[in-house]
Amino acid sequence: MLGTQWYILFNVIAGASAFPNDFREAAANFRIRGWLWWRKIMLPGIFPYYVTGAITASGGAWNASIVSEFVSWGQDKVVAHGLGPISPRTRRRVTSRKSRWVWW
Repeated sequence: MLGTQWYILFNVIAGASAFPNDFREAAANFRIRGWLWWRKIMLPGIFPYYVTGAITASGGAWNASIVSEFVSWGQDKVVAHGLGPISPRTRRRVTSRKSRWVWW
């Protein structure tokens, strides 16, 4: 899904901007440059932000996949068979029995 790339991108940008200046200065003092600087200094610093963006993107993709199962445009309605249409029916069935258990 193309919409999930933004979660990763903005988290990686936040990680790069939050990268401690002390690490940059230490790398400059030890003359670490080029690919070694990226591999040993910058990428390990950004990696937790990348993982956070990937987890958030997977949640966004899950929500988008459920929402996209029902599309209406004017009088035309398209419904796919999946979790989106099933979950409201389950909720109606559970709440219609006057049960204490509601899934959400």
